[in-house]
Amino acid sequence: EIPETLTAQELIQQGQNSFEKGNYKAALAYYNTVVDRYKDFPAIYIEARYEIAHLYMKQKKYDLAVPILNEIRDIYPKSTPGTLPAAYYKLAEIELSKIQKKYSFCSYSEKELLYYFEKLPEVDQQELIEFAKIKAKKIL
Repeated sequence: EIPETLTAQELIQQGQNSFEKGNYKAALAYYNTVVDRYKDFPAIYIEARYEIAHLYMKQKKYDLAVPILNEIRDIYPKSTPGTLPAAYYKLAEIELSKIQKKYSFCSYSEKELLYYFEKLPEVDQQELIEFAKIKAKKIL
């Protein structure tokens, strides 16, 4: 159980420490605790949501990262200028750009994609499947 006495920054730091140790489950628990406890504090909320998206990016769980990154990007235009840390908007844009570049083959025809899919090693086939999930959810 996560202590009630930890501040937002302590929770985020614990999440980052867990992430660095490869304990993604614990990291996610800390970040989600920040989201739950500080949802009415936009700057803190944004930071925790970005940390969650970053965690998913490192795990190549793009279908989970993209909606969060889009949420972050969409919050900024609705907020009062200067109230949110500008870095997270830019970081969300960079992460979304990485995903789009990674899957820039989407202009190929279905026949071309099938040809390349058959030629890809198994690991890359899994990434292609993840991309298909993202496109199916229409979140890119």
